[in-house]
Amino acid sequence: MAKTEGCTTEEIKQILREGRSLEKRIKMLEESQSRAYARVTSATQQLSETGVHGSAEQDAMAEYVAYSEQIVAEIAKLERMQRIILKMISRVRRHDYQNLLHLYYIDCLTWEEVAVKMNYSWRWVMKLHGKALVEVARIASREPSILKQYRKRT
Repeated sequence: MAKTEGCTTEEIKQILREGRSLEKRIKMLEESQSRAYARVTSATQQLSETGVHGSAEQDAMAEYVAYSEQIVAEIAKLERMQRIILKMISRVRRHDYQNLLHLYYIDCLTWEEVAVKMNYSWRWVMKLHGKALVEVARIASREPSILKQYRKRT
């Protein structure tokens, strides 16, 4: 495990892994919101077809709106954390490192997909990944404000 002043590559890897899980969580929440919308519109349609109107429809819609607002707030929070991670990645000078980190940690591609997308071998991608982590750790050590933002929100 490489260590630079005040920041290890393992710590950087952990922060970047969080970016990967954030993207998956955002997608999951969006899918939940979509399913909830489908349920409420289906229920509202069924109530309308049976001639039942009023409070049942309003209650279903109110529940959906409250649920949807919670999801939107959660997504906004996750996206703020993702921006911190993107800021770390954007500080890297080498574009191949940036691309690799973005594809894996933000776009959530597998290592094999990253290799294909970058037209590299899997082995070379793994080697570049290690070098990219060292570079991000160096940057984080030189610019402690980046890590402070991350630590502040945790």
